Amino acid sequence: MIAVGADSLEVWLIRLCPFIEMCGFMLMSFAKTTNQYYAGGAFTALGGIGPPTLQSALTKHVAKEEVGRLLGALSIIGALSRVVSPMVLNLLYSFTVATRPQTIFYVLTGSMGIAFIMSWGIRPHGSVPNLLTLIRSEGRR
Repeated sequence: MIAVGADSLEVWLIRLCPFIEMCGFMLMSFAKTTNQYYAGGAFTALGGIGPPTLQSALTKHVAKEEVGRLLGALSIIGALSRVVSPMVLNLLYSFTVATRPQTIFYVLTGSMGIAFIMSWGIRPHGSVPNLLTLIRSEGRR
């Protein structure tokens, strides 16, 4: 039996968290004082509720028998990202620190912006608009 899917609150949290992180990284990139930088970091931390919410929502889209397999796959992806991301970002920072140290925050802002845009493809309860229905409704107007 397949679960119903993510509810509307989860979907909105999944959409909101990348936006919050994007704003926080933007604040960090424009910070002129230590306190401004810390405020941007604190704002970015508010987006930390996103990954657990996404994981919870994903488990609602698979059969109960497959939840363990899904969580295992998510664990592997998370472990790989915790190894690869710091290497890539540190390499980028080492190339740009002498000329423009904020570049790393611009990159993080852009990546969170992309995540925010992509999050709008998530629909509550697994609903996907039917293309034929949309085309027919447009033709009736």
